[in-house]
Amino acid sequence: MLNLLIHRKNLNYLHLDYNFNLKPVKTLTTKERKKSRFGNAFHLCREILRLTKLVVDAHVQYRLNNVDAYQHLIYYRFNTGPVGKGPGCGVWAPGWRVWLFFMRGITPLLERWLGNLLSRQFEGRHSKGVAKTVTKQRVESHFDLELRAAVMHDILDMMPEGIKQNKARVILQHLSEAWRCWKANIPWKVSFNENL
Repeated sequence: MLNLLIHRKNLNYLHLDYNFNLKPVKTLTTKERKKSRFGNAFHLCREILRLTKLVVDAHVQYRLNNVDAYQHLIYYRFNTGPVGKGPGCGVWAPGWRVWLFFMRGITPLLERWLGNLLSRQFEGRHSKGVAKTVTKQRVESHFDLELRAAVMHDILDMMPEGIKQNKARVILQHLSEAWRCWKANIPWKVSFNENL
């Protein structure tokens, strides 16, 4: 499911490995970093699956009688002496209680997060219907669009009826290029071919 979400967003530069670590395969640009942000539901699912994988791996190692490997890991990592018996309830019980209560508390929240995530993936975002504040940039871009549409409408009105349909696309391409050049304040050079 996590891989489906990654591929749905076309994030080919992110790799989810078998330990559920999400790592980039290259140095990401700022735009790629922004695009590759995931929400709480994705990362909580990933962490829960990662914990489950570690528990299963530890159990498999135990079944394969590789307990010595864990003892050596404890010696190496924490510089401790011989591994003792631990508290009377077992070493794993207090940590297990913490994770058990955490999972019980987080399950309803995860259900809600996943429900919202799936509905947004299938239905898209619902805009709140709040009017955007009118900024100078929005006013200018709206004016540009209106002016461009008016110019195109005038050109199409001046053209004869027979050649209107097949030439409108060519004129629109030239108009777009000329418009970009005008906005960037660079001269527009065009070579008129016989198609126009």
